[in-house]
Formats: sequence, C-alpha cells, structure tokens
Amino acid sequence: MRALTVVLLLAGSHGAAAETPWLDAVSEAFTIVDTAQGDLNKNGITENALCYVDDVTGRGGVLVLEKHDGVERPVFHTQFAGGCDKIKIIQDRLGIQYQGGDKKQVWQYGKDLAFAGDARHVLAGIKATASSEKSPAHRADRALDRDIKTSWAEGKEGTGIGETLTIELPRASTVAFVGVYAGNGISEEQFFANNRLHRLSVQPNTSQDLGDSDIGLDFDDLGIDVGGARIEQRLPDKPGFVYVRVGQDNIKEIKLRIDSVFLGSKGDDLHIAEVDVVVVRQLDDMILPEGKAGQVNAPKKAPPTPEKHTTKSSGDRVDRATRALDGDGRSVVDDVEF
Repeated sequence: MRALTVVLLLAGSHGAAAETPWLDAVSEAFTIVDTAQGDLNKNGITENALCYVDDVTGRGGVLVLEKHDGVERPVFHTQFAGGCDKIKIIQDRLGIQYQGGDKKQVWQYGKDLAFAGDARHVLAGIKATASSEKSPAHRADRALDRDIKTSWAEGKEGTGIGETLTIELPRASTVAFVGVYAGNGISEEQFFANNRLHRLSVQPNTSQDLGDSDIGLDFDDLGIDVGGARIEQRLPDKPGFVYVRVGQDNIKEIKLRIDSVFLGSKGDDLHIAEVDVVVVRQLDDMILPEGKAGQVNAPKKAPPTPEKHTTKSSGDRVDRATRALDGDGRSVVDDVEF
C-alpha cells in the first residue's frame, strides 16, 4: 500500500490544520492513498476528495470536502468493501480504482452520487436528541450540521457526566465508525474554557434493541435498559475529531454517553461540536434511489473490534467507566468528586 503525504490535499485548502479538522482526523486514523480536486456539483466551490484504506479491516473509504466559512466540511463520507488505490474527478464524475487490481468505479453527481443536504443522500433525515440542552443555540442537532463552530451543549447542573446524545439513523445501516469532535469547536481558547469529553461510551442499537415500532413498543419509554454492547473510548485533551470503531450491522441508533470529563477553565457545560457517522455502502450503490427505504446495502459480517476498545453490557453503571481516572484526578472528575 502506498501512503500519501497529506500536503497534496492541503495545497488546495491553504494547508492550515485548523481549517481541516476532518482531514486531520482521517489522516490520523487511516492511510490516505490518493487525492483529487474538482467541482463535482457545479456550485463554484472546488471539492477536495480523498480515498483511504482502513488498515484493520482493509476497507476503502472516500471523503469529499467543501470549504465553507474558512473551514472544510464533509459533503460525502463512506466506506466500502475492498481498498481503493486511486481517485479522480473529471467534471461531474468521481472515479476510484480498487486496490490490487484494475477494476474501476465511476459515479456521476446527481445520478450515482449525492452530497449531504440532498434528499437522496444515504444519511438524509438523520436526527439527534439529547438528555438535556443548554439553550436553543446549543440544540442536539447542532452536532449534525457539519459545522464545528456550532455545538450541542448539555444543560445538566454539574459536569454533565451521564448525559447522552442520541443519533437516529434514517434507516438501518452498517456503521463502520463514529467520529466525535469532543468539545467546543469555535476556537482553541473556547475548547479549553468548557468541559471536554475524557471518556465516552458509544452504544450502537439495532431496531430489535430499541423495541418493535410496528406495535408501538419502545424499550426506552418503558425504562428498559437493553441494547447493544457499549464501546468505551478515551479521548485526548486537544481540539479535533476522534474516530471510534463500531463495525456493526443493522444499526438504527447510536447513543453517546459522557462517562468522565476534563474540566473547563471557565465553564462546566460540556460541548460536542460535531458527530460524523460513517456507514458502509457497496460501490455500485452510493446514492439512495428515490422512494427507497429499509437497510442500506453492506457486507453482512462486521469487522472485529480492536483490543484498544472494551465493551460493557448496557446495564453497567456510569461509575464503572470513571473508576480509573488519569493521573491524580484533578482534571478529570466524576459526579461524586464534583
């Protein structure tokens, strides 16, 4: 596999790390193998596209970014079975070449490929709800607007430990990763001024985990704590995305829970600026046909979870995730300490 120096893509966006949070995260989590530039949707803005390989599963990935208000935002992000070796943009067509062979795939924008905001995008209709919200300006859906300068902020008194942000997918999908920008994204100063995530639990739920919607049975409404195994992730105390490996099929909902925090220097509200859900598609099915519902096409077998993630049953208490705090515990707190 040939790794690509990220400078090639940054050259099209002036190379400032603060302007490219998604690119920075993808280049850290995966191996970028090629990039391309062009105006696929003919809106006068040059898109930066890249293909990468997940070294754990061998899956390929495609990320397309557009620059708005000085920051590059994703308009398309997916993974697929098999790696990719090359990516190219010619007018309104985006093409990739599979890794280890001469097979190629070409998508035409509007026909085979849809961007975020389009009704035929695979995640069109994605929703977010939260256990609490600080204000209308910090609603749960601010974490899904592809703008790191807006954020969801919890409204619970105290540090926010135990609060949840729930992402509802428009249809059952294979979820490869969930990317989380775990703090206030307005600036580095604001990031450290507010509480940030230290430990995060990610719980992917299938429709069966949630109850039977056909008969009006909702386990959450009944106070029944069931669902998929939680994935625990420790996050660094620095601005930026962290991609959490999920690798599970038929996921309809993803619940993010605050397990422990880094304390802010000025405020105790915890912010999550953005969540990026990366689903798996088949290369010949990158756009959602009009009127199509149900499961997104995806490989049936999920990849193994790496050793760095541990899973807990959904009945575990919050304090289990905060038992082993870093250092002397002065920067990371649980509810009792606060």
